Amino acid sequence: MTDVREITLLEAIKEAYREEMQRDESVYLLGISIQAGTFPHTTGLCEEFGPSRVVDAPLSETGMFGCAFGSALEGMRPVVDFMYAGFSYYAGSEVFLQAGQFHFMHGSQFPVPLVMVGACGLGRRVANEHATLPYGALIHHPGIKVCMPSTPYDAKGLMKSAIRDNNPVFFLWHIGTIALKGPVPAEEYLVPLGRADVKRAGRDVTLLTSGAQVHNCLAVAGRLEGEIDVEVVDARSFEPFDRDAMLQSIDKTSRLVIVDEDYERGGFAAEVAAQAMEHGYDLLDAPVKRVCHPHMPLPPAHADPRRLHGGLCRTDAGADRGRDPRRLPLTESADDPRRHTAATGDGDVGWDHRRMGPGRRPARRARSAAVDPGDRKGRHRTAGAAFGAFCTSSRRPRSKSRSRR
Repeated sequence: MTDVREITLLEAIKEAYREEMQRDESVYLLGISIQAGTFPHTTGLCEEFGPSRVVDAPLSETGMFGCAFGSALEGMRPVVDFMYAGFSYYAGSEVFLQAGQFHFMHGSQFPVPLVMVGACGLGRRVANEHATLPYGALIHHPGIKVCMPSTPYDAKGLMKSAIRDNNPVFFLWHIGTIALKGPVPAEEYLVPLGRADVKRAGRDVTLLTSGAQVHNCLAVAGRLEGEIDVEVVDARSFEPFDRDAMLQSIDKTSRLVIVDEDYERGGFAAEVAAQAMEHGYDLLDAPVKRVCHPHMPLPPAHADPRRLHGGLCRTDAGADRGRDPRRLPLTESADDPRRHTAATGDGDVGWDHRRMGPGRRPARRARSAAVDPGDRKGRHRTAGAAFGAFCTSSRRPRSKSRSRR
C-alpha cells in the first residue's frame, strides 16, 4: 500500500533535495543563508550533508551564480537559491543571456545542468524585488526551463525532474504557498517538466493559471458551482508550455480565461492568449480574457495585496462589503487628478504613490474586475458581472467539423 503523508510545500522541496543529494553526489546547494534555513526547505541539510554540499554564499548574486555556472560546466549539478526570485535580476546577464544559450552557442558540447530557486508573489505583504514574478522575462530567453508548483505533490516531483534535467531550470515557488499542506507519496516519483494538470474538470469555461492562483481559481469555481461549470488547468511549467493540454480544454469548454499574477504587459498570459488564438481560434466561442496584475509598480507592504487583482483572483469578487478606507482602491478613473501617471507614453498606470503613506485616506471607489486596457473612459464592470456576462453570453453554434488552425 502506498504511504502518503500530509506535508507542506517547502517540506516537499526539502525531501526532493535530500533524495537527489543522496542519489547523486554531484548535486549540491548554493545560496544565501541556506545553512541556517531562512526558509525551512533547507533546514537541517547542512548538518546532514556538510558545509561543502550546502554552501552559504556572500550577498553577491553574480558571484554566486557564476560559481554555480562554472561548476555545472565541470559536471556538477548545483541548485542556486536566490531566496527571492526577483534577486536574480542582479545576475541578469548570466541568468537570462548566458545560462540558457551556452549549450547552443558552443555547438551542443557543454550541457548546463543547473537549477535556480526563488520565492515570488504577493500575499505576505512583501513588495517590489521580493514579490516580483520573473517568469514572463525568463520565458522570453530561449534555453531556460521555468516551472512553479501549486501543490506539495507537484513541488517534489518538479524539483526532482529539474535537478535531473541537463538544461538550466528556474524553479519558482509562491510565497503564499509556504505553509500549504497536501498529500505526497513516500515512494519515488517524478512530475515531468512541460506537462500541465487539470485540477478541476468543467465544461463551460477554462481557467488556465499557476501557483497560488490555482487555489483561488478553485475557490471561485466552487462558488460558481451550479451556475457555471469551470475547468481549472494548472500550467505548472511556463517553458516548455503544454499547449496541447490548453487546446484540449478549450475544445471542450470553448472559452479561455488566463489568470496570471504577473504583469499584464508582455507576460505569460499574453503569450498564452496569442497561442490560443493562433492554434485554437476555431475552438473558441468568445475572445480570450486575461486577469493579471495591473501594469503598475508593486505597492509597498502596507497595501493589501488582495485589492490588486480583479475578478478571479478573489473569491469575494463583486461582493458588496464594507471597504477599509486605509487600503488602496483597485482601480481609479482615468480623469482622476490625483492619479499618478508614469512615463510610459500612454499614461495607463493607476497607482498614486503620494496617497500610500500612513494616515492618508484614499477616495472610496467601487471594486472592479480586471480593467480592459482599451477602456480609456474608466467604464469598469464589477468582477462578478464581467465574468458572469462572459461565461453566459450567447454561444455561436458549433459546427460539426471544427478544425484547428
